[in-house]
Amino acid sequence: MTLSNPLETSPQLKTMLAAVESACRESLNHKILLSEPAIFQMLSYHMGWDPALPGKKGKRIRPLLVCLVAQACGTDWQRTLPAAASVELLHNFTLIHDDIQDQSDERHGLPALWKIHGIAQAINAGDAMYSLALDHLWRLRSAFSVEIIAQCSEQLTLTCLHLTAGQYQDMEFETRPVIRDVAIAGTSGQKFPVTADEYIRMVEGKTTAMLRACCNIGTILAGATEEMQATFDAFGYHLGIAFQVMDDYLGVWGDSAQTGKSNATDLINHKRSIPVIWGLERSSAFQQRWVNGDIQASDIYLLRDMLTDAGVASDVLMLAKDHTLKAFACLQKAITLGAHTSYLPDLTEWLLNRNK
Repeated sequence: MTLSNPLETSPQLKTMLAAVESACRESLNHKILLSEPAIFQMLSYHMGWDPALPGKKGKRIRPLLVCLVAQACGTDWQRTLPAAASVELLHNFTLIHDDIQDQSDERHGLPALWKIHGIAQAINAGDAMYSLALDHLWRLRSAFSVEIIAQCSEQLTLTCLHLTAGQYQDMEFETRPVIRDVAIAGTSGQKFPVTADEYIRMVEGKTTAMLRACCNIGTILAGATEEMQATFDAFGYHLGIAFQVMDDYLGVWGDSAQTGKSNATDLINHKRSIPVIWGLERSSAFQQRWVNGDIQASDIYLLRDMLTDAGVASDVLMLAKDHTLKAFACLQKAITLGAHTSYLPDLTEWLLNRNK
């Protein structure tokens, strides 16, 4: 059963989402950007705001988390909008650079920024987005102290370091050998096949760091207790792991017509997702086909069946379910500590159980 999207069914979440979108748009109205219209146009295009080439926008889940967590901890979510916009800008800075590094031709159904403007200018646009993210955070000063803003800024800068480490690991995985007990000599020593534990560490940087930062910023702005901050930090961690594992599952077994995510790209591009890591460990047939290379779209159903027969599909879902239950346990603990989680459970349920 496909769960209804609360972003489309809840009037209050629609209001919050519209306010987030407005705050993000406002962030681009910076005098430096307005003096260089070409950069402004590139960022507007990437965000889905170019009227000449309207694209599908992202879900804006990360800024919503900032607002929802802050509201759950007792503050007016509208006061947090500059921080919400900042995390969305930071997220999109990483997407611009990721598309270049991954050689991804499309983003939300339109050509990726680098495909239109070239790699060098897309890097410039990503750098501008990063700078805007940090600059826009200071619009909080009308409602919060410098000390509070500094704590939020520290969250964003540390998140960037975690994201960089996670992206490095994700790219480095592609250079690893496939066959167990066969090592490849690298500049930093021998390389071995990617393990599930290494995958989790990569996800902790590439996916969970940003979601944890959103939760932490929400609690900081709300002046939450240390125990409440730790509870929402753990919620962000488990939400991030479950979200990425589920994303990897959908990248192999999902219905692309419903998810908008291809169920062939990860395998064709030899991405070391958790289904692939476990498949290489458990199925000699899958391993052999992977080693042979040149995977085509016509091979996907056979490879998917190999993974299913090896028990990989069920174990990937089990891993996602484990972290999903832990995320909900964190929300339940937050309630016992006095939080009013309102739409957080519904949003979490939809994110982690979408189109299985």
